Amino acid sequence: MDSKMAPVARVHLPSSALPLLDPSLAEGAKNAVPVSINPTEGCLPIRERDRASSLVPFPIRTCTPYLSGMVFQRGEKVVCGSASVACYLNSIVGCQASHVDAATALEAARTGMAQEGLFEDVCYQHPSVELAFDEGCKVEPSLLGGLVAYLSKGRSPLLSGIRLDLSGAKSISAALASTSERFHLNVKGLDRSGISERIEVNDHIIDDRKGSLPTQDDPDAIVIGCPHLSEKELIRTAHVLEGRRPRGQARVLFLTSQLAWDKSPRPAMVLDKFGDACCDSCPLLGMDRSAKVLTNGPRLCKCMNGKGPRITYAPLDDLLELL
Repeated sequence: MDSKMAPVARVHLPSSALPLLDPSLAEGAKNAVPVSINPTEGCLPIRERDRASSLVPFPIRTCTPYLSGMVFQRGEKVVCGSASVACYLNSIVGCQASHVDAATALEAARTGMAQEGLFEDVCYQHPSVELAFDEGCKVEPSLLGGLVAYLSKGRSPLLSGIRLDLSGAKSISAALASTSERFHLNVKGLDRSGISERIEVNDHIIDDRKGSLPTQDDPDAIVIGCPHLSEKELIRTAHVLEGRRPRGQARVLFLTSQLAWDKSPRPAMVLDKFGDACCDSCPLLGMDRSAKVLTNGPRLCKCMNGKGPRITYAPLDDLLELL
């Protein structure tokens, strides 16, 4: 790799960076650039969590820093310890975000520099498949991510005929993270020369994909918010569940960032009354390895299937009906 160094604007650390941190950071030492970190704690309910006792020296501790106070700008170089964050920043914000290991991310945070070669592939990744959505077809955001990943089959997709909101973009980024550094929106001037296939996406294909998803009877836990619920998703979920009680015995976890909680405390308390609302937490940390889990997070399924809990994906709307 080219040894030439380039300045970076921001760094997002993986949770695995925590044991590698310089102890001086906990004592107030400064990094060279703004830094956020993936959640470093398991799913402790907000009512049991002591924010003041945290030893993590970063105020933004979430898998969605772009929704939680970290301001990213188009064109800037960002070092990311999270593939889904890098995919979102490249695709939606227009950053040059490179997914790296914990040690590389920490060094970039300390120095504000990273090897120029880390960002070369990001600049030149063009779409190789077009997913052309029929006009008027609607896809629930958490289903959209899994659908795009399924149809793309590891290729970098161009999405046409659909307008994404933040929830949809977040879902796609999480679902594609292990196979592609970015997806593309249908904008003027986009280089289409590498597209070798065009797939028409209609209601029939969406329904078929939804119907093919495996089911999970009698789950031990239901995890909603992987990646973390945005403020909009938090409010919408609370509106659906307000005044209701859980139908089954499964533990219900709602995961969001501290910022989203602080901005919408009343809806957040609705969720905490219904189940366990957790801020700046990750279900990958401390989860019962024998548990049967339902989640709206396709990325969680990819990370954990075969390594612990029996995790099954279901769209958010289906989970809310089940609750």
